[in-house]
Amino acid sequence: MRFRAASALLLCAAALGCRGPSSSEAPAEIIGAEPTAPAAPSTGEATAPTAAPQPTADATSSAGARVTPSDVRARADEVVRALQARDVEALAALAHPRGVRFSPYPYVEIGSDRVLSPSMLTSVPTDTRIHTWGSFDGSGEPIRKTAAQYFARFVWDANFARAEQVSIDKPISYGNTLDNSRAAYPRARIVEYYLPGSDPPSGGMDWRSLRLVFERENDRWWLVGVIHGEWTI
Repeated sequence: MRFRAASALLLCAAALGCRGPSSSEAPAEIIGAEPTAPAAPSTGEATAPTAAPQPTADATSSAGARVTPSDVRARADEVVRALQARDVEALAALAHPRGVRFSPYPYVEIGSDRVLSPSMLTSVPTDTRIHTWGSFDGSGEPIRKTAAQYFARFVWDANFARAEQVSIDKPISYGNTLDNSRAAYPRARIVEYYLPGSDPPSGGMDWRSLRLVFERENDRWWLVGVIHGEWTI
């Protein structure tokens, strides 16, 4: 079970249509994404935790080159293209050798969220086993799905290649589930792809976001976390 935000936040979120930018401060960098054709996902199973985190501030690589937000944005776009094309080989090549942690909600459970190694990512299409991927917000029932089923529901449940907003290191979306992603990855770069709600009867509560977490090691950005975002009750 995850912690809940205060009832005031619940009332505020409902009044605002339960979507949109964080009220505390605007994203550090928001860029419009170029539309591309729709598509779907793929994935695998768990292994060891990710490597030691790297600094969030623009840094200098061991070769002396300046690290800029555009570097991590470019790598994030590669991940999005791999997910859209269901290219598990390309996805595995972008994953940290120690694995990628998958979190169904913005509250990252370091000890229990499933971590997939690169080899497990490539075996996703053939993995028919049922795994536990955390618990559903609200009910607390375990999320028991194959890797492909999990990706369809908690990774590529919208075409994030068409994201209207992309932010680096500042959250765009919020629900009533606490967001500890920065505490869970204190020195990583987090790129969020955000799609606003489009269903009038739901008051915009059908918004979705995909957060990709990167750490820099050996002058390269590695994918270490994938965090799903949606309105929760």
